[in-house]
Amino acid sequence: MYVFMIGTVFTEPPVHRFYAIFIASFFFCFAYLQILSAFNMRRYLFIIGCVFIGRIFYVVLLYAYIFGVAGFASTFWWTGVVDLSWSILYIVITLISDDIRLRDLFLPK
Repeated sequence: MYVFMIGTVFTEPPVHRFYAIFIASFFFCFAYLQILSAFNMRRYLFIIGCVFIGRIFYVVLLYAYIFGVAGFASTFWWTGVVDLSWSILYIVITLISDDIRLRDLFLPK
């Protein structure tokens, strides 16, 4: 979505196409890291913990700007909802699992 829609379909706030492609390449690299780490479950869990922290930081920052800065575009409010939903899902799955503990997400073994 970042590669194809930011700067073309979504133009508010105005974003240069370079930044959209740059951010998308970062996301693709991170997805590749997650896929390869899935072969080692303990490493994968730790990466999910890092993703969790990053998603919560993004949601807090996004909504702080949407509600706190006058004139800031609210175009991407839905990405905050999606990231918050994924974060809650990670925690719920961890809490109901018999094999995975919450500390596995944040402390490497």
